[in-house]
Amino acid sequence: MDDNKNHKILPADTKSPADSLKELFYTYHKKLVYFSMQIVGDQSLADDLVQEVFIHISQWPASNFYREEDYIRNYLYKAVKNQSINALKGQQKLMDKSGDLQEPVQDTTVLHHLIQSELVGMVYEAMESLPEGCRTVAELAYLEGKNNKEVAEILGVTVNTVKTQKQRSLKLLRLRLNPEVFMTFVILING
Repeated sequence: MDDNKNHKILPADTKSPADSLKELFYTYHKKLVYFSMQIVGDQSLADDLVQEVFIHISQWPASNFYREEDYIRNYLYKAVKNQSINALKGQQKLMDKSGDLQEPVQDTTVLHHLIQSELVGMVYEAMESLPEGCRTVAELAYLEGKNNKEVAEILGVTVNTVKTQKQRSLKLLRLRLNPEVFMTFVILING
């Protein structure tokens, strides 16, 4: 989350709307997909829903990119939340003709997923600076939830190598992340 609340996505004639859209995409795509996936429970669907939001944004007039980054970030999360909830409603109508609908997504649940996706975004950014092998193991284990044996099989390494890389990645992430973010991350991966 940016400390500069007045940061503009497209400061006075320095970027084109296409460059601003690209910047938005690289900054928020992973976070938004994770956020949507927490709501819809399907990676592929989450990717599609986020893509639809970015396609909509690509149709914006250039003046919309002059808004404060907080406004645009809030818009992105709200649009993805609405797309995700609408997709769930559509799935429920198709899957359940008997009238037994699943519990609707609560605002507190959405807020929890929003915070969690921002955290994951910070972790992704920190992971980008890890050595490649360490980063790959950490992403598979911590972000995709795979166990040591699954990671070892995917990468063609031993389980002990996976354990070593996981420990190394945590040590490096501790140095790169804010202490509160790191502790929240550790709680999430161990909980």
